[in-house]
Amino acid sequence: MELDLRQLARIARRWWWLLLLAPAISGATAYVAAERQEPLFSASMVLRINPPPTSAMDINAFGLSQDLSETYRSLITFTPVMDRVVEALALPYSADDLREKVTATSVTDTQLVRVSVSDPDPNRAVAIADTIASEFTLYVIEESQAQVQNQVSGINTSIADQDVQLELVESELADLDRPENDDNDEVQAQIRELETERTELESLLNSLQQQSQAVASAVGTSQVQVSVSDPASTPEDPYAPRVAFYALLGVFIGLLIAVGAVALLEYMDNSVKGDTDYPALTGTPVLTTIGAIPNLRPGGNQVYVVSEPRSPSAEAIRMLRTNLEFAAAGKPIKSLTISSSGPGEGKSTISANLAVVMAQAGLRTVLLDADLRKPSLHKIFGVSSDNGLTRLLTHPDERWQDASIRVAVPNLSLIPSGPVPPNPSDLLSIDAFPQLLARITDDVDIIIVDTPPVLAVSDPLVVGRHTDAVLLVAKSGQTRRDALRHSAEALQQGSMRLLGIVLNQQKSKDGVGYYYYEGYGPPANRESAPAPGAMHVPSNRTTVGTRAFGDGPRHE
Repeated sequence: MELDLRQLARIARRWWWLLLLAPAISGATAYVAAERQEPLFSASMVLRINPPPTSAMDINAFGLSQDLSETYRSLITFTPVMDRVVEALALPYSADDLREKVTATSVTDTQLVRVSVSDPDPNRAVAIADTIASEFTLYVIEESQAQVQNQVSGINTSIADQDVQLELVESELADLDRPENDDNDEVQAQIRELETERTELESLLNSLQQQSQAVASAVGTSQVQVSVSDPASTPEDPYAPRVAFYALLGVFIGLLIAVGAVALLEYMDNSVKGDTDYPALTGTPVLTTIGAIPNLRPGGNQVYVVSEPRSPSAEAIRMLRTNLEFAAAGKPIKSLTISSSGPGEGKSTISANLAVVMAQAGLRTVLLDADLRKPSLHKIFGVSSDNGLTRLLTHPDERWQDASIRVAVPNLSLIPSGPVPPNPSDLLSIDAFPQLLARITDDVDIIIVDTPPVLAVSDPLVVGRHTDAVLLVAKSGQTRRDALRHSAEALQQGSMRLLGIVLNQQKSKDGVGYYYYEGYGPPANRESAPAPGAMHVPSNRTTVGTRAFGDGPRHE
């Protein structure tokens, strides 16, 4: 579903509290958590590592080779170095803990390594950095010396072995070099071989001695040289926690969560709204949109076209009356069924208010409560329900006027439901009901029939077959789209004429301008509105001449 800017604005108005609350909570949580963290100070130094001349092949044009640079960077946080630092400073934690506080990074294409130390105590951070420099330098020197000593020891071992071999050759030559062997060709050949071997051993021994002297003399020049290029200084301000940054990050994350939640809720929300495509969903248009009415209480307050005649909701009911008149232009309407998909969607309140505005327009109107399961019109008008529709259906010879009640609105009569029967559907299905409607329509201009919800019982389908048209009430944000579609399909079967949808309780943040009329015209005279208990006028009525709704003005 494509969203335009107006839809996005309506969604934002609908969920403004979540879009504000989630970032506020997330930001506040991040702020509190950051405030409770222990401040950390960072001390940094830069080490310069000069490789020995013998490693010249490992050095590129800019400094240490990548392998050597990574090697020395890793050696800085090596366990032996960390152990030496912990021991030198008598730190209250282990080498592994210290390693978590130390970061070593090699500067690309240079012989420099930057070492950073994090600690709650700025002075201790500097001391650790300085000690790392000194202990790492000693460690490198000791390792270099150990390597040289190992090399010298290996050479000396080889010299000793060669000395033993030379002594053996000398001994063999002494045994063979005798006067009696001068004429012995075989012995002379052995002597020549031993002399050759002695010469080779002497040459190798001389080479090893020179190598030993060279290694010993190069101890100072062949070591890696470590120096401090940029010493550590005492930090003045902690680098962590970054309270403002974490708070803003928390707000941003909270906003992302809120936007995601709103998108998910909107995607999962299957209820109808002001921007729902009702013709595509139900095949009928929206005849009016009635705004949400605050503090709506059972009783006379529900008839807001009387108690609040200039309210947007009252104007919406009058707009419904006008749209019904247009709808009745081609086929006059003398009886109108009003129902809804489910309970609690406001069908009875709309029935009562529509009946009032019909009567105020000069139409002789009867409001019939055909909800024989949970009737409520008698509560809205504050009258008794002891006598009503059930009495007329079980006693078809009685006059309908005997069960009607005049209310404090000219041209309007109410026929309550009467006592609730055990078999409402069967009672409405008998021939007495259409005969009653026919008798009433002979005497009045229009009958408005309030029925139970369509998906709950079959009563609305029974009643709708005998009336000229049907209205379907949907409550914004509550009525599910599939329920409204099924209700419309049920009411469009057979000869029933579904005129359209009345969208009830549409909030301004979800609406499409139903509040347009608010503020127009003079203030309503609230003192003239009857109190809930004064809606009943106990007198019968007589009627002369009738006209159907949509026939135009009546002339008497």
